[in-house]
Amino acid sequence: MRHLIWLAVIVLAAGMTACEKKDIVPAPIPIPQTDGGAAKTSSKPEAGALESAARQERDDFVAAAEKDLAEIKARMLELKRDLVQASGEAKAALQRQITALEQEMQSAEKKLAELKAATLAEWKGLRQGISAAIDQLKQSVKKAPKGAA
Repeated sequence: MRHLIWLAVIVLAAGMTACEKKDIVPAPIPIPQTDGGAAKTSSKPEAGALESAARQERDDFVAAAEKDLAEIKARMLELKRDLVQASGEAKAALQRQITALEQEMQSAEKKLAELKAATLAEWKGLRQGISAAIDQLKQSVKKAPKGAA
């Protein structure tokens, strides 16, 4: 351990002497620390920051997806209320629309659950699937039969 410290001091002193001549600031030298035989370097904080940023990005995406699904569910409730007042062919068309929306909603919720369970490395690959499912739901809701709320 003492040898490593002396080596680091010598390297830093030599680096500072060389830098004084060229006005160049040396990059910090990571000094490995031993802990039970495993070397640790200063890259851990950087990896932690990257992981934290990825986790935050995933959490933001999940929150936005959940908000979108909640808005679509609210619209589906409006359609179900309209179903009670509708009659004839309009009622049948609205019922078909609601049934299709419910199936699409189940699919989107399943994909969102998979995304939530995915590792940070996997979630970006799943993001496109849930985005497409939500976009499809939004389009389907917009196609609700005329006369529906």
